[in-house]
Amino acid sequence: MNPMALSDYFGELAAIAGAICFGLGNVIIKSQCSKIKPIAVNAIRLTFTAVFYLIVMLSLGALQTAFSLDYKTGLLLVVGTALAIIIGDVVFYYSQQLIGLSRAYPIAVSYPLLTYLIGIILGYEFYDLFRIQGVLLVVLGVYLISSSTENDIDKYFRINNKSPVDYQLIKEQEQNEKNNTSISNQEKKKKRNLILGITGALTTAICWTIGTIMLDRALTIEIQGINANAYRMICIAPLALIVFFAGNRGKQKSKFTKKGVLLVLLAGIIGNTFGSLFYLFSLSFTDASTTAAITAASPLIASPLSILFLKEKTSLVLFMGTLLTISGIWLIILY
Repeated sequence: MNPMALSDYFGELAAIAGAICFGLGNVIIKSQCSKIKPIAVNAIRLTFTAVFYLIVMLSLGALQTAFSLDYKTGLLLVVGTALAIIIGDVVFYYSQQLIGLSRAYPIAVSYPLLTYLIGIILGYEFYDLFRIQGVLLVVLGVYLISSSTENDIDKYFRINNKSPVDYQLIKEQEQNEKNNTSISNQEKKKKRNLILGITGALTTAICWTIGTIMLDRALTIEIQGINANAYRMICIAPLALIVFFAGNRGKQKSKFTKKGVLLVLLAGIIGNTFGSLFYLFSLSFTDASTTAAITAASPLIASPLSILFLKEKTSLVLFMGTLLTISGIWLIILY
């Protein structure tokens, strides 16, 4: 492949780099998920990223340039980022609490397909059977990868944010509650949670889709990715802090440790500082649906690392999910 041909895939390569960064960041955050809640994670990593870009822009004398974007572009960047990172992520967290990760994730991760279909309707994406098949393979593969490395106890911890030490006690308490609660009330609660959970997962997919499309519409090759990323991160960090202070109570209260905060900061450097920059570069050079599909494959990176460092188990389902995801990405890129 000559250099000219390689440059034709710059957007796709940037999306792959973004997926790698997001995958690495997610593994680090996953190691602290029982202590630090998502709204706290967002507040820590987005605040750090905003401060980082503020210092970089000031040192380069480029802060004024970053904030000289026209009103429409700036609004698309800020609203799109808020929808995707803050609202979408938080709603997804509540959705998986209600119906479990194995149900919520495949609904939410369908957003690359939704992004592609909306692009076709609006006229800036072209219909191609291979691309649709590629997106579907990525969605299915990512679901298999994400669900394959969790056993029942792991899922319980992830969904309910409980410590393994309390697992047996919690299960006994739940059993006692079931014995003391009427079947009709249980069924009503399950039905309500199912409806709310599915609605939340669909809302997440819509937020991620609209956010991706808005960012794609805001970016052009002429707008430098670092300026756009600095602008949107500096603007949405205060919103992340507001959400944190409003929600950091009760079951959502986080337990901060020095190690935990440092790890979340590291995840922010990898995922938000660099990953989001690659994400914007990708949107500048390729279709929104392509960027969405490739970056949605971040579990392809996260799962092997989780097996290696977090001692999660591998399986045939993981292998099949990996194969489907890679096949889907190749279909998207090549066609």
